[in-house]
Amino acid sequence: MKVILKESGRQVGTVVDVVNYGASDLLQVMLNTTNGSFDGDGSSESKPSSSGPLVWVPFVEAIVPDVDIDNREMHITPPKGLLELNIRSDTRSKKERRQMKWKETKKLRQRVTSVKKKLSEIGQEHVLRGLSYGEKNQRRLLAEQIGDINLRLFQLAMENINKCFERTSFPGLLSVKSIIPMENCLQISHACYNTFTCKEEKEDHHALLTKGHHLISESKVAIILMLDYKDSWESVSSLSEESTPAVMKLKNVLYNYSRYVEINEYGASLPLIILSPTHELLLCQELLSDHDYFGFDNEKVWLLEEEKLPVVNIIPNDQNRHKILLRSPWEMIQMPIGPAGIFYSLLSHKIVESLNEIGIEYVQICSLGENCTPAHPLFLGWISSRETDVGIKISTGMCKEEIDVIFAMRCLSKVTKQVDQLQFYAVPEQNKHVELVDNEWVDIEPSEPNSYRLYCPIYELLNSDNISVLSVED
Repeated sequence: MKVILKESGRQVGTVVDVVNYGASDLLQVMLNTTNGSFDGDGSSESKPSSSGPLVWVPFVEAIVPDVDIDNREMHITPPKGLLELNIRSDTRSKKERRQMKWKETKKLRQRVTSVKKKLSEIGQEHVLRGLSYGEKNQRRLLAEQIGDINLRLFQLAMENINKCFERTSFPGLLSVKSIIPMENCLQISHACYNTFTCKEEKEDHHALLTKGHHLISESKVAIILMLDYKDSWESVSSLSEESTPAVMKLKNVLYNYSRYVEINEYGASLPLIILSPTHELLLCQELLSDHDYFGFDNEKVWLLEEEKLPVVNIIPNDQNRHKILLRSPWEMIQMPIGPAGIFYSLLSHKIVESLNEIGIEYVQICSLGENCTPAHPLFLGWISSRETDVGIKISTGMCKEEIDVIFAMRCLSKVTKQVDQLQFYAVPEQNKHVELVDNEWVDIEPSEPNSYRLYCPIYELLNSDNISVLSVED
């Protein structure tokens, strides 16, 4: 049956299949080949084809108002963009796609085989049991999780776990006044910081603002935004929603920044890196696409998945080993490793090299808290004027988990090469899990903390002698 655009009378394709999909049917339509790109309004000249792209069209009255059985034609009024939206972007042949899938499967198997051997060596054989039974999709989920384990970081964390390191955060360390030289500390009011102008503004503050504006206008700054894993983790059960608390915070931060850039008429676009939980990646990508990347150059935007590690039990076994906890026989409990995971992500994706190539001098790493202000000229001007490796901003009421730090590129390049020196802390948490008891899986619901999340703060590799601090007070 021919498919014709009602408005133009132009044939755009042929129905090749009808699929029942719940409350309505879906028409699978093979589009005609075109001399140009299809734009959905009939403006491109098309020719019937036996191998055109396939698209899905909902068989509802609003889109398919007329069906002419005698002439075997149906007239459609699709919303603008519907036909282009679900055209397969992968133009490779079926054989090529099959070969690529086979290569990816082979690569996963090789990786899983390697990790399985190492897990057995370190006493984590129980994780592998789910590979030998269960549904195919369950076994594949477990295999993918096993293949994705960052053994390098996991072994480093497990080496640290028995050293009883006390978890700290840098705002707490700053209470020890002697840790930072006084000349590297600047205190300013929230009013001055948020509005850039106030009665308190001093001449040297104006000079710092000018220096910061220059760095931004010359595109010497890159921004890294980290989604709050707590906001993200709490929203896992509502993945069908259009957004989540973490993504909404990201939207607000990027929108406010784009307005600020527009007001100041910055011509250059800064590189942007977003560190996101796995289940938020698609929402983040859609957010960026729907808002034209908020004015950022999409070729200088990286969307990275945050580093995770398995959660382990608190009480070690007879071999003094902490076992990985399982949510089910086919799923490990995993949690983000914390802010310092960005160093490994930058290293593994070779982003530091890319930033060096385009002349970046400073990189701001900021969590999406209430005080997040990407590329603030006063903050940038302060660290630049002090010529320190790192600048840290602290604010009144700042949460201990919040991060707002600027690295000079020379320092960031050095730190990302020292990931083997990352310091992990064991954070007690309470987690439901399953355990194998007498060859049967038993659900365990603890009444007190029973597990460790392996956490790595961002400040552990920093030299306090070369840090400048901006303190924003009420």
